[in-house]
Amino acid sequence: MINCMIKELELRKNYLKSNTLDSIYFGGGTPSILDNTDFTRIFQTINSQFKLSTDCEITVECNPDDLSIKKLIFLKRIGVNRLSIGIQSFKEEDLLFMNRFNLFLTTTILRRLEAKFRYCIFIRHTTHLFLFSNN
Repeated sequence: MINCMIKELELRKNYLKSNTLDSIYFGGGTPSILDNTDFTRIFQTINSQFKLSTDCEITVECNPDDLSIKKLIFLKRIGVNRLSIGIQSFKEEDLLFMNRFNLFLTTTILRRLEAKFRYCIFIRHTTHLFLFSNN
């Protein structure tokens, strides 16, 4: 899959011609589970094929339980400056239905993430609450 993404980036380099990229968004399917080698290969390709603005916003969608301090430091080092974190629900029954954390774990993870963000000094982060109903 990563090889296909890299090939697509290489094929599209002339699509934007000499335009500068102001924003890059890694989303869909929780890209935060990619290992560091895959992220590095993708970023190397982007940097070799496209011109990025000096204040380019680079966002990665994340699942809170995929984020260790080590992963956050790595993401920041390769240029990620915004995280988009999805929370499906704060209702215990919804979380159980979706095979997600229980409510206590969800709020605990969010508190830990906040501390990790302060440690890693990320420039931006957003938290998205996805509305869900099992009715």
